[in-house]
Amino acid sequence: MKIAHVVPVFSKSNEEYIYLLIKQLLINKEDVSIITGKVVNGNVRKVPKIQVVSSRESGKLSNIALRLLTLITRKYYEFNPLSLQSQLQRISPDLIHAHFGLSACSLFDSKVPTLISMHGHDGNVAINNPKVWRMYKKLLANELVHFSFPSEYFKNAFVKKTKLSSQRAHVLRNPVNLSLFSPSKDGKASQGVIRLSCVGRFISCKNQEALVYLMARL
Repeated sequence: MKIAHVVPVFSKSNEEYIYLLIKQLLINKEDVSIITGKVVNGNVRKVPKIQVVSSRESGKLSNIALRLLTLITRKYYEFNPLSLQSQLQRISPDLIHAHFGLSACSLFDSKVPTLISMHGHDGNVAINNPKVWRMYKKLLANELVHFSFPSEYFKNAFVKKTKLSSQRAHVLRNPVNLSLFSPSKDGKASQGVIRLSCVGRFISCKNQEALVYLMARL
């Protein structure tokens, strides 16, 4: 299968889950292309097919131009729509995977199946921006567009807010690099003490209350 991944920046250190997903697809011999506005960590996160197009992340001038386009049209654009469409036509993918809702705003008229991976800012902050919401409504109207979420909680909240059909909403959990974890050197658990780390903003969609509740039960 020919898959085009649309990512604002590839690949940020805190977005390793995107790289891990793409890496696994390459291992599975899928034909993967990446369209991005900026390349970082390219010396350690290498992929065979990557194309840089004008986006808000590409530089100051591109950022200003797309902000002006958004202001004039009253529709949000993360990428230059003409550049993005040109690359998609060149690749001619069987599937488009847009990482982050804002990245997908130019894909509302997609003629191939499109998966949009939604993240916290997309569904809790950006969605309240009228310019973004106009584009989201166009995406919601396209039956070929499906949405994925890192948690059931986030999925249900988005479905309730947008009236999206649950058949077009899926949970796709972020992969974790297990090499970062290893057993203790002395073989002891933690001497009876349960230690927990939680990295993230304290906002309702992350549902940290449930985590605190579970820790209390332990």
